[in-house]
Amino acid sequence: MEIQYGQTENLIWLWLVAVLGLVVIAALVLQRRAILQFATPNLLSQLLPSNLFARNLASICLNLVALVAIVIGLVDIRWGKIWREVPQKLPTIASAPSSLRAARTERAASSRCTPSSPSRCASRTWFEIT
Repeated sequence: MEIQYGQTENLIWLWLVAVLGLVVIAALVLQRRAILQFATPNLLSQLLPSNLFARNLASICLNLVALVAIVIGLVDIRWGKIWREVPQKLPTIASAPSSLRAARTERAASSRCTPSSPSRCASRTWFEIT
């Protein structure tokens, strides 16, 4: 089984995903610190429920996994059997109708005998009925 990578230059987007993940996790930690610093003790239970950090972290991880999957999709990885077109050797069949048509038009042009042009029809005899 062969594996082909279509556009490996799109792997550069993985750096953006990593930087984005660090920025989002840093923002989550800084938000938590700010809430702990400025919130009054009676509001802490409402602003920071016990499972909020874990839920936000899980959401961030799922979003980052989705972004990594998109980047892998952009790389265009293909596997399996590779089908290649084999050039067909049919030039005589392909050109036969056009050559036959050209020969027919030549014969038709040469066989047009009219009384006004007797030079074309040396072998034919014209009779005029009066």
